[in-house]
Amino acid sequence: MKYSFITQTRYYPLTRLCGALEVSTSGYYDWIDRPMSQRDKDNKRFTLKLHRFHQESEQIYGLPNLHKDLLSDGEKIGIKRVERLMKEAGIRAKTAKKFVIGKHSKHSHQVAPNLLERHFKTDERDVV
Repeated sequence: MKYSFITQTRYYPLTRLCGALEVSTSGYYDWIDRPMSQRDKDNKRFTLKLHRFHQESEQIYGLPNLHKDLLSDGEKIGIKRVERLMKEAGIRAKTAKKFVIGKHSKHSHQVAPNLLERHFKTDERDVV
């Protein structure tokens, strides 16, 4: 975590950044030359598959369906890991918006006919 911060803010001198974060410069250079771990490789592969499955579902699928897709694709992965990878990658399902009838509907439909011939106009207010 500290080393990635150093990489992102490399416009400051390396010795000053390492001193402020209390890490050694040799440790930073060792971290740069270190190959990617198997877990990081797996996470990258899973994230690519998550993006693909999410796009194929037109961004509708959420956590349960994407987890099922990964399992059906032959991957062994837990739902918590899928949740974390989705959060890191910014993958979210589209949610359906609630249908709301507008207060001032601008339609051109004809009003239903008054079949019962009832009249609701009164001469006085609030009279039962």
